[in-house]
Amino acid sequence: MVASASSQSSRLTQGPAQHTGPVGSLPTTGGVLIIGGPDGAGKSTLAAEVISEVLGEVPVMHIRFPRLLPRRNRERARARRLGEGATPDLFGPRLYPRPYPWGASTWKALYLFIDFMLGWRMRVRPFVKSGGWVVFERGWWDHAVDPRRYRLRSGRPFVVLGRLIPRADLILILEAHPATIHARKPQLTTEELARQMAVWHRILPRSQRRVFLDAALPVPRLIQQVETHVSDLNTRRPE
Repeated sequence: MVASASSQSSRLTQGPAQHTGPVGSLPTTGGVLIIGGPDGAGKSTLAAEVISEVLGEVPVMHIRFPRLLPRRNRERARARRLGEGATPDLFGPRLYPRPYPWGASTWKALYLFIDFMLGWRMRVRPFVKSGGWVVFERGWWDHAVDPRRYRLRSGRPFVVLGRLIPRADLILILEAHPATIHARKPQLTTEELARQMAVWHRILPRSQRRVFLDAALPVPRLIQQVETHVSDLNTRRPE
């Protein structure tokens, strides 16, 4: 995972001069990309390559969530779950924390909705209007796809509230045969990987522009596809 994704803080980056992506084809008003998919699909790798090769000469904010409100200390919570000083085993089964009670789970969904909307208005929108690009890794919809990761009882509130959040310019969803992803990162079972990929096909609003990418392809091939879709945003922007 790249550092900016794991910290959930924004990163403003200026790309290298040898950028090879279609900078001249980018919408001049800036934009928002979301990169989704299950663990092991290659979200962090794709995000890093999109930032350097496709958006290399424009300001980029790389975040997981446009948070503005206070959050609990994630490191302290991890220490309670795994033990002081312990780190998750990337090649062992995923250890999901115990979910919140239904009331607390619903309250968390509402809290995150408010946080998202405030963060979008105060951080994302001004950055995009200035010509920058925001790259979300996971973002809002990951809560609907993998609610247990966030101690939620259900992802349904995020599907419902997701109809009210602003649309990204494009969502890039990585998918592949579950066995292929499991071989890369065997934290999730092939059944859970298949379930998550199926959910991605169901939950997004019809007006949300999205592209499903084959995560088994070499990264340069994926970047070529992303360049094509990002260039196409000049003529097709979400409603």
